[in-house]
Amino acid sequence: MQRRIASFLIFDLFVSVMSLYATKAGGVSLPFLRIPATPPAQAMLGGGTALGSSSWYGETNPAVVALQDYSELLFSYRTLPFNFSTQSFLWTKPTLAGTLGLGLRYFGSPPIEVYDDNFNKEIIHVNDIALSTMYAIHFADFSFGLSGKYIESRLGGFTARAVSLDAGSILYFDAPALLEPTRNLNLGISLGMRNLSPGIQYAEITTPLPFTYYAAIFYNIITFDWMEANLEVAWERLHELSWNLGPGMEIKFGEYGALRGSVVQTTLDGSRAKSWNFSGGLSLYIPIQGYVYDLAYTITPGGELGFYHQFGLRIQFGGGKNWPWGLDKLFGKPKGKSDVKTLDFTEAEDSNLDPEDRIILIQLRRSIYNFRKQKGRYPRDLNELLLYLNEYRIYEIPNPKRGKYRYNKRTGKLFIRD
Repeated sequence: MQRRIASFLIFDLFVSVMSLYATKAGGVSLPFLRIPATPPAQAMLGGGTALGSSSWYGETNPAVVALQDYSELLFSYRTLPFNFSTQSFLWTKPTLAGTLGLGLRYFGSPPIEVYDDNFNKEIIHVNDIALSTMYAIHFADFSFGLSGKYIESRLGGFTARAVSLDAGSILYFDAPALLEPTRNLNLGISLGMRNLSPGIQYAEITTPLPFTYYAAIFYNIITFDWMEANLEVAWERLHELSWNLGPGMEIKFGEYGALRGSVVQTTLDGSRAKSWNFSGGLSLYIPIQGYVYDLAYTITPGGELGFYHQFGLRIQFGGGKNWPWGLDKLFGKPKGKSDVKTLDFTEAEDSNLDPEDRIILIQLRRSIYNFRKQKGRYPRDLNELLLYLNEYRIYEIPNPKRGKYRYNKRTGKLFIRD
């Protein structure tokens, strides 16, 4: 209960700071900063701010990478009207001190012809670059992330520079899925803001960046070993210009891939004009020698301008969390010492179980704890836990006499329920 109260206090403080700044910011400079950086984020039309732990959504909300168990490297390319394009790169690494990340976004144009008052032609290029560093940390039921960006914009012979800050948070709740309930962190609420900045200066004129703040609610509605369905309703506000509202759905098919889609309504301030935007995409997972390659594609209708296409590659590798920069010497435990014997692996609801089932459940929880101590993450499922137990000559997990095992890979919680 104390941890829950602390999480609410941190969440409320973050909301207050965000609301205070929202009354003073606005602007439309560098609009490429509003474009979702990756195909899955685009498929959710800027949503994905509360979904999962994949770095696909790290540029949307830095808090989502706090639950990562593996290092990830991703690349993305997107077409835009008039032969413009954007590319992005992001590397994230989970550690015992939190998840660290480095990112790069690039926006470029083909040669543009411009004429002065004397009709002299000049060829110019538009190039924008954003370098970012990211940090995210997860507590019992609360994730928080920050991303600092250095931005450089070049227009012909002019160069402008700026710095900005993104901040995001996710507060998780226990809630049953509609099918195969796990009752562990299946509901999340996210709040965040992007492009908090004093602005960028062009020829002695300071223009604000497109400050955006958002809120979303996420619900894990279905959980099977082979499929997981997540629903998110996101609201996004570009101060003094427009706001977006709409639902998005992500369906993951085990270790094989995912489908995504969203419908969003955009409303312009000072006008009753509303427009609907649609987007859809997919991912294909390809495991090769300890690596997982996630190929993603998204298509978005652009009206008379045709369709926008976005391609991405996410590489998942490594696994296990350590203290960064050699801090394990300060915080890590000496090898050979363990606190397993001093921990209590029982839960209040275990009292209703058969005594034999209760003993097996406690042993499995201890094994999950040991798995995480050794590998720095929770098992993906009970099959992976069994592979780990094979090393200790345990080749079968006994079925409970009544009910079924309910395992949540996000939290490592294991229960037996009817």
